[in-house]
Amino acid sequence: MKQGYFVMYMPLEPQLKLKFQYQNLMHNIKKYKRIFEEPSSSYRGILDGEAYAKIKNLKYSDNISLQFNIDGIPMYRKSNYQIWPIQCMINELPPNERKDHILMCGLWFGPHKPNMNVFLKPFVMELSNLSRSGFKWIDATNSKQIVTKVFPIICSSDAPARAAIQNFIQYNGKYGCGFCQHSGERVEKGKGFCHIYPLH
Repeated sequence: MKQGYFVMYMPLEPQLKLKFQYQNLMHNIKKYKRIFEEPSSSYRGILDGEAYAKIKNLKYSDNISLQFNIDGIPMYRKSNYQIWPIQCMINELPPNERKDHILMCGLWFGPHKPNMNVFLKPFVMELSNLSRSGFKWIDATNSKQIVTKVFPIICSSDAPARAAIQNFIQYNGKYGCGFCQHSGERVEKGKGFCHIYPLH
């Protein structure tokens, strides 16, 4: 295989449009949202969250939010080649249906970690447009055109991927803390060393 990398972007808008027009997702979303209209003393899901409640645009019943995941997967045992997918999930779907409607929108394949500025650019630009203008689709139950805006609110990634996404040094290097600007200290731990960030 030649040295190099491959990047593929599959726009979210046509995927969402197909799912909403032909798989009746909005019916399931509205049904699930109604559960959260009743007060509860227990936490039932993301829609109960304080941060979620503060996002004003999600109060409109036709709008949705996404959580997305970006992570690297090694392709071969004796090679540096890895694949990095971008996968999205709709938070307003009932939990048992979310995995049936995962949206794959990006793929990086190469001998090293992706250049996140290149890899994420079309994803960020499309989500910016979808949160501003939304996408149009026809509701099959009444033939009405609906505009649904999309808001990315959660990025779920492990520590190495999170550092790459945020353009940070990884947690085990100087200035590798995502919450402070402390350089940290290298200390002995067992037979090796680790990097710690003392609380201020």
